Amino acid sequence: MTKSWRDVNAIYQIYPRSFKDTNSDGVGDLRGIIEKIDYLKGEDKSLGVDAVWLSPIFSSPQIDCGYDISDYRSIDPLFGGMAMFDELLLQAHKRDLKVMLDLVPNHSSDQHTWFKESSSSRDNSKRDYYIWRDAKSDGTPPNNWLSMSGGSAWQWHDKTGQYYLHSFLPSQPDLNWDNPEVRQEIFEIMRFWFEKGVDGFRVDAIWPLSKNFAAGDNPRNPEYYAGDEDYGSYIHQNSKGGPKLCEYLRMMSDVALEYKNKFLVYEFYPDDRFGSRFDQYSAIQKVAPGVSSTFYFEAFQTEWWARKFQEKFNAFGTWYDQLPVASLGNHDQTRIASKFGMAQAKALALMQLSLPGIPAIYYGDELGMLDVDIPQNYKHDNFAGGAGMDARDKYRTPMRWNSDILNNAGFSNSNPWLPIGDNLDWLNVESEQSTDHSFFNLYKKMLALRSEYAALRYGEYSTWQDTSDDIMTFKRNYNDEIFYILINFTDRQINTNIPSRGRVVASTNTTDEYDIENSLTLNAFEAILVKAY
Repeated sequence: MTKSWRDVNAIYQIYPRSFKDTNSDGVGDLRGIIEKIDYLKGEDKSLGVDAVWLSPIFSSPQIDCGYDISDYRSIDPLFGGMAMFDELLLQAHKRDLKVMLDLVPNHSSDQHTWFKESSSSRDNSKRDYYIWRDAKSDGTPPNNWLSMSGGSAWQWHDKTGQYYLHSFLPSQPDLNWDNPEVRQEIFEIMRFWFEKGVDGFRVDAIWPLSKNFAAGDNPRNPEYYAGDEDYGSYIHQNSKGGPKLCEYLRMMSDVALEYKNKFLVYEFYPDDRFGSRFDQYSAIQKVAPGVSSTFYFEAFQTEWWARKFQEKFNAFGTWYDQLPVASLGNHDQTRIASKFGMAQAKALALMQLSLPGIPAIYYGDELGMLDVDIPQNYKHDNFAGGAGMDARDKYRTPMRWNSDILNNAGFSNSNPWLPIGDNLDWLNVESEQSTDHSFFNLYKKMLALRSEYAALRYGEYSTWQDTSDDIMTFKRNYNDEIFYILINFTDRQINTNIPSRGRVVASTNTTDEYDIENSLTLNAFEAILVKAY
């Protein structure tokens, strides 16, 4: 029986370029995912996740590693083509493993036929598929909006004598969501993949879907200025988060509702300049609870302080019955173990996998993978620029299947597209599967507990202690299932208590299970999950 999304224990993000290469071109492919699918689910030694999200695999010039799509209805030959995708979908569903694709609705590649037609003349029928504007009288762009990749968001087009808008790279022109024909194109693309059997979408970069052109220039940031073309020098209140954003998201959610058991997760980063971060998240979360959610990115955007984490996730816990999606990382963010440290990353993993909803796991985080320094001759990321984003290659390095350095950790038998990195003797799948106290086995155990106990998936979230600078605590309960979660944010032992007797069923410091009374001692950076009696 196919699981409902309500019962999915986690979403595992695969960056296909970096998962497994089977044709010796140094780039991961769909056959590689099929070859390693039992690592995810299907065997006793599997990690045990219930859903995978594949970063972009649609046809693309690959200027932004697939986030510049030239054909939304085909699979890029780099990854193996449509027949290989159909086989992957078949093998995943045989294991009751859901498959989500990465949908990019804000922009296409400039190589898409829509843009080729749109840019061919001002009177082309697809001209309004994109956002074109006349220059000012002095020839400069229509307003001061900036691209997240650096510089003006407006690119001059000689042939038709107008500027087009690109919130990201110039090769990623923004689609005009105010045009109903464009919206229908995207909805039909969603239906195409849903009817093939795809279970959902991660929806990329939703914040610029709606703009406020009438308001004109973005205002200067009064607290920061580093030049007119520095992204941080402005408050981007007119170029993103426009008045129709939630309306457009609701339309996409309505397409998912046409089918049974489909789910959307929106990529959304709140802006501190726009007021309460939680209120901004909540507006997206409330679009269609149970059908769509927003990623909650606060874990990797919060300083290492129990009080702050407690506040952020007490707010998150109010969505306990809405399938919220908590994330510790993704392909755009530094690895969580590099950001906070290995012990701290383990503690956050136990925290994340005890939270309500559907946690999102970035491939390799279940091993404790770290950022890798990238030599200049390996660099692929063309995006890093004006938004202060560092080059992201170091977060996207190949999966480490074994310790064989001559075979590039089992990833590829040829030179990989990015380097493997250090610590290969112990930081790899084979080693961690056979090491009781490894990251992998903590993730595996926590995922099994999430599958077993409804309280950990959609049980009520509450607290029993006052907010502390040192310890984060919360409780999960559903019917007669009660769990207590405690995370020590300090580098020293701390004595604390829980409301009742129980059994420690998971810990970041030991693989043993043991009974405890009301009082207990947490070791440095230790996190525990207690099942109450």
